[in-house]
Formats: sequence, structure tokens, C-alpha cells
Amino acid sequence: MEGEWKDEGRILKNEAWAIDASIFKQNDKMYMIWSGIPKDGMQRIYIQEMSSPLTVTGKKLELSKPDLDWEYKYKNENFTTNEGPIALQRNGKTFILYSGNSCISEAYALGMLTIDDKANPMIKENWTKSKEPVFKSSKENKMWGPGHNGFTVSPDGTEDWIVYHTLLTSSFGAKRYLCMQKFTWNADGTPNFGEPQGRVEVLKKPSGE
Repeated sequence: MEGEWKDEGRILKNEAWAIDASIFKQNDKMYMIWSGIPKDGMQRIYIQEMSSPLTVTGKKLELSKPDLDWEYKYKNENFTTNEGPIALQRNGKTFILYSGNSCISEAYALGMLTIDDKANPMIKENWTKSKEPVFKSSKENKMWGPGHNGFTVSPDGTEDWIVYHTLLTSSFGAKRYLCMQKFTWNADGTPNFGEPQGRVEVLKKPSGE
């Protein structure tokens, strides 16, 4: 992290509006994923190949738009959203977790797109979109609207952890809080995030901390 840093400016120069960009590699190629808004105003997830860490190449591809019931609870308030995409790669698959609905409501949750890690991510038919959210509110645990996440591992590398923001009340427009918890993997190789937790029962520290 030492040395002189230079701001290289925008990467997605041709996009009128683009947020939450992240990068992943597949088949020795680099791809950028982000949330953008077309003319209809609904935030969608896009992907585009990169020829360098500063340059996208070719045409962008729409991976996901708000088209499931859980993504539409606040559709009359213009909160039909797909945003915050980030890749998680394990067990021969690439998973893209994204957030749907309004980030200041209890309906906010994580959706998931899945592709084989050898497949071409620029072919939409290679992707599968989960019909239900994979991480959502828990009334029992008093945590609502979990989403816009990232991933990390415990200090000793033995545990996988998800970092996300959530609401501590179901009230629309409530403050968001930063949270993290350990997650596991299902027998079929997909991630198992369980339910947002840590308020009712104290969580153990990451292994090796």
C-alpha cells in the first residue's frame, strides 16, 4: 500500500449511472459486474469483460433485473432494485450475490445467480437465478433487511464469513448497521447463509482471532 497513488478516473465511461462495481475472474479472463439503470428506471445487474484492470471491452450483458415477487414488495414506491453484486467462487461454481428491493426496508434481501466456473459468463443462458432470496429478514432474531454484502475468511482461514448491512427495526427508512457472521456450505456445493443473527445470541469471534 506504499508509494504514490493516482486516480485513474471512471472505468465505465459510457454509463450514465453505475454503482457497486466489483470484479471477478473466470476462465483466465476478468469481468466487472455492477448495478445500472436503463430508461425504465429499474436497477439491474450488468457484466462486461475487461481487457485490463482499467478497461472494459465488448458489449455489456444484463444478468438480472427485478422480476421476482420478493424483489417487488415496494414497486409502487419505485424501489424495484437489483444492486450490490459480488462474486463468491467455490465447488466448481461462481455465485453472484446481489441485493433486491429497497435497502431501507425489511424486504431487502440477497438473491443469487449461479454459473459453472468453466462456462462463459457472457452468455445469459449459462446463468441460473434463484427464485427465492438466500438471505433475508429474521423476526425471531430481530434483524431486518440484510443485504449489500461482502465476503472474507477468519484469520486462520478455516471459516467463511459474510459482511452485510441490516436494520434493527422493521420500520421503513430505519438506520442501517454493519454486521458479520460465519456461513457454511450445503451438500450440493451452494452457500448456506442461514439467518441474520447476533442480537439475540452473542456470536463467537472468527477462528484464530
